[in-house]
Amino acid sequence: MVAAVVAVPDSLSLALTRQMNANTDGISKRLAPFATPQGLKGSLSALPLAELLIHLRRGGSTGILSVEFEGTRKTVFFDEGRVVFASSNSPNDRLGEILLRMGRISEEEYEASVQQISHGKRQGKALIEMRAMGPKDLWDGLETQVREIVFSIFEWADGDFTFENSLLPRKEKVRFSFDTLDLLLQGLRRMDPEGALKGLYPDPALILGRPAELETAPLEAYERHVLELVDGQRSVEEIGRESEIGEEETLKTLYALFCAGFVRVRGRKIRNVVPEAPPDPAATNLAAYNSMYAYIHRYLLREIGPDADARLSDAVKELHSGGGLLASCHAGKGGQVEAAPLLAALAQVDAAERAPQLTNVLNEILYAMLFAVRPSIGSDHEANILKALRPDRMLIEA
Repeated sequence: MVAAVVAVPDSLSLALTRQMNANTDGISKRLAPFATPQGLKGSLSALPLAELLIHLRRGGSTGILSVEFEGTRKTVFFDEGRVVFASSNSPNDRLGEILLRMGRISEEEYEASVQQISHGKRQGKALIEMRAMGPKDLWDGLETQVREIVFSIFEWADGDFTFENSLLPRKEKVRFSFDTLDLLLQGLRRMDPEGALKGLYPDPALILGRPAELETAPLEAYERHVLELVDGQRSVEEIGRESEIGEEETLKTLYALFCAGFVRVRGRKIRNVVPEAPPDPAATNLAAYNSMYAYIHRYLLREIGPDADARLSDAVKELHSGGGLLASCHAGKGGQVEAAPLLAALAQVDAAERAPQLTNVLNEILYAMLFAVRPSIGSDHEANILKALRPDRMLIEA
């Protein structure tokens, strides 16, 4: 089996693996169906979050991304392609819940701050005024809140999104500056490789390469290990086989590297399968007779024990005096005729005579074995064997 490398242009690369984006033009084409006068609109099942985020980063977009799924709405704010803030209507994403999970505040402090919220005060400010925590704790909590909101969207199986190109609302006084690529990589790392992400994995036959210049990114050591296996020669399947982190985790990592622009499609590995030669009629015929010889052997073995091998072997040896093909026939263990010497001798026979001569020889062996059975176990057993073999013989003769 020979593997051939076929060059694939970038436009076709996108068709071969719809979730991968090789360059900025490819991303633009990929997003064309989702474009609106205000920005973008679609579903995460059609345009996965990772692709959407990397587009916003590369485009240096400023605006508001809103994603909704089963009544939960999460909003991510972008400034020149970087994530600056995020909000959510999910109770689990509230700042107080985040701080509680971080161990920065107690249950009592949390409950007291909730009472302050009901009077129109922000929970973080209320907690500081209560001296439940300091300003650094608040900022750590707000940073974690933004990250967790973004990461939680990666876990959604689906959702409707809109991105509106617009200036950011002035009321949001707290702003950060997260590298969207860093958030993307962290979000994908947290995903289950057997979950929703599995449908986005690249075609095993794709050949992967790296761009001439790689952007600096905070890759983990295992991600760099996978990236080093990408050499423009190996296919996705080969990379998965050679990787030390297992196939599923490797595919997940490759998808993340694709979205980040560290890996591109170079081609497709096509396996040229050499067609199998048609079965040899002589070998097929011999195999059919050998199944009958094996049946006789099993029957005789049951009746007389280990001597069955010698009885059948001797019966075939007595035919050697007939010369020709018979001289090359040997009954091995189990009563079956050894194929190699018989087929080698048959190859010396004129092609037109091979089939009839082989059938005659195999029939002679069959009769010789049946004759050997009679004195050992009687004619009744011989009749039983003939009756059992009749369907096989009829099939061969047909």
